[in-house]
Amino acid sequence: MHTFNGGCKGPGDYMDLAPPSADYTSIAAKEKEIHKVCPVNLDDCKKDSGKKTPIHSFMSYADDDCMDQFTPGQVVKVQQAWETYRHKFGYSELFSVALDGFSCVGPTGEPSSSAQPTSKPTTLGSKATKKPE
Repeated sequence: MHTFNGGCKGPGDYMDLAPPSADYTSIAAKEKEIHKVCPVNLDDCKKDSGKKTPIHSFMSYADDDCMDQFTPGQVVKVQQAWETYRHKFGYSELFSVALDGFSCVGPTGEPSSSAQPTSKPTTLGSKATKKPE
């Protein structure tokens, strides 16, 4: 779910740590255009939620330069989905290695601790082998 699911009065992404927000794409973009930085204290719900807009969440529609994190609740949801739908294919070890902060090998073949856009699959070191079925 996206952080703006249901607007200011809605459930947001159903995570306690990600406050509900309006569809603030234009608000965040306008703030960034004016101030040349990601808006820090943006509250697009005008105090309805009592929390600041989660512009740094990957699940928001803020400017790509602003998105750099998942909330802890979103991480748990991703882990649960991975275990439910991918575990049977033997990839859960790969996922836990990535979440533990180990380096990935990016498209250049060099280790990296940050995400790198690529059209090729990213290999996770020597753990990138499928478990026998």
